Amino acid sequence: MIKAHNIIIATGSKPNGLPEKQNLPMDEKYVCSSTGALEQTKIPKTLTIYGGGIVGLEIGSVYQRLGSEVTVLQRSDRIG
Repeated sequence: MIKAHNIIIATGSKPNGLPEKQNLPMDEKYVCSSTGALEQTKIPKTLTIYGGGIVGLEIGSVYQRLGSEVTVLQRSDRIG
């Protein structure tokens, strides 16, 4: 147990691109980092998040609340 008056959780965030053989460059329009996802001007009908970490889940939850149908893909057997 940790006791403190204030706690900051700084997990960091560095986007990982998709493998080049998938031919999906991170163009910040159709394939976005978390920064690009926050800069979109239209809410997509569907959205797939690749990565179920803190940042991916947060972005997904924002878009879900805005009306997007969100799918999260995660390589490991756990998210978060």
